[in-house]
Amino acid sequence: MTATIDGQAFASDAQRATATVSASAPGAYVLIGSKVASASDYVTVSVTLYNLAATGTYPLGVTGVVFGGVGSVTQQSGATFGTWLTPLSGASGTVTVSTLTSSRIAGTFSFTAAASLDPTSIKSVTNGSFDLPVTGSAGTLPANAGNSMTARINGAQWTAAAVAGVGYSSGTLTFGGLTTAGNPTYNVNFIIGSVTGPATYPYSTTGVTRRLMVTSSTQVWSSQFTGATGAVVVTDLTTARVKGSFTATLPPASGTGAPLTIDNGSFNLGLP
Repeated sequence: MTATIDGQAFASDAQRATATVSASAPGAYVLIGSKVASASDYVTVSVTLYNLAATGTYPLGVTGVVFGGVGSVTQQSGATFGTWLTPLSGASGTVTVSTLTSSRIAGTFSFTAAASLDPTSIKSVTNGSFDLPVTGSAGTLPANAGNSMTARINGAQWTAAAVAGVGYSSGTLTFGGLTTAGNPTYNVNFIIGSVTGPATYPYSTTGVTRRLMVTSSTQVWSSQFTGATGAVVVTDLTTARVKGSFTATLPPASGTGAPLTIDNGSFNLGLP
């Protein structure tokens, strides 16, 4: 494993570069590379991936229920020790897996990580590369494992770091995504009633419940307010997974300020 950390070249020791996976946690790969000069002088870079079943590009800075993972740097230099972890912004970096077999995983990565006790302390990891033998068995990833939810909110790309509240019961589809880091953070929640299959479902303020609510640290926007527009489009619905897209223009609860605009929204969700 190699990378550039804060402008300095990093190359792991050959015997300290590993990739492990376990059938008890299908799709969870832990990639670790360490450069050790002594017990008190070392650097470790790790990338943990969740719900990985195929090659592709995935976000870093997400939780274990999302397609993607986290990156970290751990460094000991004499008496000084620190660990930096990708914040849950959904946009802390990316990993591209170009090769994935039962015996080998290879690809590239980059990320920005922050110290847990001092978010202003940052490690910038660029030009990351790995080509590692895989130890363990990946098992079989369930059809409903892993989620993704992305959109452009007020013109800026947004990726959910966590997905929660996913369900489909008696024709009502519910799901939500959120970030806990970044500026601003968003919590995006849907309740879409009378979903019978692939179709377009406009938000409604009367009759069937179909609503979208978005909250930040300072504001609430809702499809229930006068002037809201948009819809959820379900493109695929099975017992294991629902996929689709969404758009919205949402007035603020305060009655003042600009509406929230959402376009290029997409979701790929595992159903419980």
